[in-house]
Amino acid sequence: MKRVQRIAAMLVCSALAFSFVACAHDAPHDHSYTQWEHDEEQHWLVCPDDGAIDPAGKSAHDFTEGDCVCGQPAPHVHSYTKWEHDEEQHWLVCPDDGAIDPAGKSAHDFTEGDCVCGEEAPVDARAEAYAFRPVISKDMPAVYIETDDGSFDFVTKPNLDMKHQDQVNYVGATVSVYGYGEEQSYSLTAKAQVKARGNYTINYEKKPIRIKFEKKQSVLGLNGGAKYKSWVLLADWKDLSMSNNTMAFYFGKTILGSDGYYSSDYRNVEVYINNQYWGMYLLVEQQEAKGGENGRSSVPEVEDDYTGTDIGYFVEYDGYYTDERNMPNNAGDPTFELNYNNYARLTRLNNTTFDPREGTIGYTIKNDIYPEGYSANHPQIKFIQSYLNNAYKIAYEAVYNRRMYKFNDDYTGIQSTSGSPKDVVSAVIDVQSLVDTYILNEIACDADISWSSFYLSVDMTAGGSKKVIFEAPWDFDSAFGIKNGVANNAQGMFAANSSNPWLVLLVRESWFRDMVTAKWAELVQYGVLRTALELVEEQKATFADQYRANLQRWPNRLNGDVELLPEINSYRTQGEAADYLERWLHNRLNYLNTQWGDGTDVLAQPAGEAAAAVSLCEAEVCLVGEERKIVR
Repeated sequence: MKRVQRIAAMLVCSALAFSFVACAHDAPHDHSYTQWEHDEEQHWLVCPDDGAIDPAGKSAHDFTEGDCVCGQPAPHVHSYTKWEHDEEQHWLVCPDDGAIDPAGKSAHDFTEGDCVCGEEAPVDARAEAYAFRPVISKDMPAVYIETDDGSFDFVTKPNLDMKHQDQVNYVGATVSVYGYGEEQSYSLTAKAQVKARGNYTINYEKKPIRIKFEKKQSVLGLNGGAKYKSWVLLADWKDLSMSNNTMAFYFGKTILGSDGYYSSDYRNVEVYINNQYWGMYLLVEQQEAKGGENGRSSVPEVEDDYTGTDIGYFVEYDGYYTDERNMPNNAGDPTFELNYNNYARLTRLNNTTFDPREGTIGYTIKNDIYPEGYSANHPQIKFIQSYLNNAYKIAYEAVYNRRMYKFNDDYTGIQSTSGSPKDVVSAVIDVQSLVDTYILNEIACDADISWSSFYLSVDMTAGGSKKVIFEAPWDFDSAFGIKNGVANNAQGMFAANSSNPWLVLLVRESWFRDMVTAKWAELVQYGVLRTALELVEEQKATFADQYRANLQRWPNRLNGDVELLPEINSYRTQGEAADYLERWLHNRLNYLNTQWGDGTDVLAQPAGEAAAAVSLCEAEVCLVGEERKIVR
């Protein structure tokens, strides 16, 4: 037992001795704070040996040089450089993480076109509708006419008496058309027939010409490149500026064309006959019933030998109708007369009244009819005569007597109905076409408007509107204030105080005047009026050499015309006459702007800026056949 106690005591003593020796050699730990630790907001140093924290404590991260020295990644700095958008708004986002710019969202800005964000500017359908511009190039195309017999008789001998005797005949020819400059690759050569044309104008030394190709041809891309057999070369003899017709056709293509109604396309050309220079002409389309895409009216061509009355009718209000009727061999256009609601008197805008017979009661039919030839009992002639008499009566009774009628089911008679005058009239007349035609004629002040060259159409086919449509403006060589005693000061209302019953019929109705005002606002808004004035000057400068050559070819034109204003007859150059046109037209447009617009100078109104506060959809004018949307 004692032996065991001694061994235990010896072990305890050995352990104590070992402990004392170890303590004598263990020095205190010296911390080295070299290891970074951190959280999201702060960092600190610790001793890597035992994790002791640096007494200096914790401090905020420093991202001056990017990631913090402790290893904490620098927070992302957003760069809002990427656009995102929907249909109405746009906003900037950071391309790295899609964070949205705190500036928020804003509406698109189409001031300069497409928005900066990439959203495409909405298409302004009305701006596109008014986008027509004529081709005006110093490199004028040329038309060469080579007659088969080498004779010039077809274009030198005819006169109005010969036409009345059916002695103005076609002659065979080869017609070539060449482009120059940017159009130098264009050429056309085709067999055709040619003849002098016109009524009073056929008496002039320089005569208008009709071309009838053997096969349909597209000429210089006119009317969208449409192919037709018949084309016309207007001589522009009476009008020394040679710009009246181009100006009227420009207004036709914009005022009527913007609403889908037909007006001839046009192009200035130089004409050579049997290799002799014949002067500067205006190439235009023949007035005829050939509707459809790029058509020449709103009515389709009549099928050969079709004798039904459900066809397209294209007619001219024509003071020369008796000349057509009396031509031998039934050679004239078919004709008929209207009685204008038993010649009931109309009241002009100036409160004077007139009998519609002060204008003309006669009409000529420009579409084909079958069987061919005039006869008082011809079914198609009798139908359109009856239809127009009834359509006129319906409109007259509605606006003058507030008695409402409508057509019966087969359009051969009328019966009582109810409704507003506007609704009743709109059921038989395409009122927007009349608004457009009225405005054009108020601008142009055409001296012949109560006599002839005033066109309308009616589509009685299965898909036709069966309404009277006014379109195809024509013959303005006596317009724009050049005829002595006719609107020479460019003031006052003209068409509304004429003796053309169709133009006067609705002018006293407030709803019709509202439609006129709304249409005028569009013409100002889309720069049509300003552009018209600019075109006169552009043509004068661009075609100076051709105008000069034309007068050298036809020096007798400077002898004047008994119908013209003495001031016009005193001019010796096209430039002088063009300056008159520009002054007169400027004054005329400014006058009409006092009647229908805000009264300011039309040249002071920037193109594309709305000039009137009136809404284009007020007075229900947005309906033209089908709803017309206007993008603002």
